[in-house]
Amino acid sequence: MKVFKTNFCDQLEGEILYNIEVISLNKNHILVNEGDTLNKIPVLKKGLIKVYKEDINLDKEVLLYYVKPHQTCMMSIISCLKNSKSIVNAKLEVDSEIILIPSDKIRQWNSNYPEFNKFILEIFMERYFELMTIINELTFENLDYRIIKILKFRSHNESKKIVNVTHNQIAKIVGTTREVVSRILKKLEKESKIIIHRGEIEILDL
Repeated sequence: MKVFKTNFCDQLEGEILYNIEVISLNKNHILVNEGDTLNKIPVLKKGLIKVYKEDINLDKEVLLYYVKPHQTCMMSIISCLKNSKSIVNAKLEVDSEIILIPSDKIRQWNSNYPEFNKFILEIFMERYFELMTIINELTFENLDYRIIKILKFRSHNESKKIVNVTHNQIAKIVGTTREVVSRILKKLEKESKIIIHRGEIEILDL
C-alpha cells in the first residue's frame, strides 16, 4: 500500500508501512480539535479533510485548506515536530479512510532521513501557497466568487453534480451569515447556474 505519493528508499517505505494504522471514519467526524495533543498524524487515504480555525462564540470559522488523498495536515506536522498542541481544527467532509502514523516516528524519520525532511519541507511550501491564496480571497475577492469556488471544488472532489452542503455550512466557511449566502445562492439559481435542494446544491453551469 502506498501511503504518500513520494517515493522513498525501501528501508523508509518499510518502516512507514510497519508503523501505520488504517481506520474508517464517517462524515463530520472531528479528527483534531484546537488544543489537542497529537500522538498520531493523519494521512488521508480516501475522502476529504477540512482544516479550519473556529470562533465558537461568534459561530464562525475560517477555512485554511483541504487535505486530499495521500496528503497530510501541515499544521499537524508542525505541532508534531514542535511537540506542541494543535492550533487548528480538522473535520471530515465525507466518509473517509485515514492512515495514522505515530508522532514520534514522524520526528524520527525527519531527523534520520534527508528525503523525508525534504518531503516535509515540500508540504510546508505547498500549504504556504494555499494559505496565501486564501488570504488573497478573503481580502480581495467577493463572496459570489468564493462561494462558487467552494461549490466547484466540492463537486469536483466528490465527482458528482449534487453537493451535500447547507447554507449555514457555506456561511461558516466564507465567514458571513446564512442570510447572505442564501441571497447569493438564490441569485445563482435565477441565473440557471445551480438548483437549490434541501441540504444539497445541484451544479448546472458554474
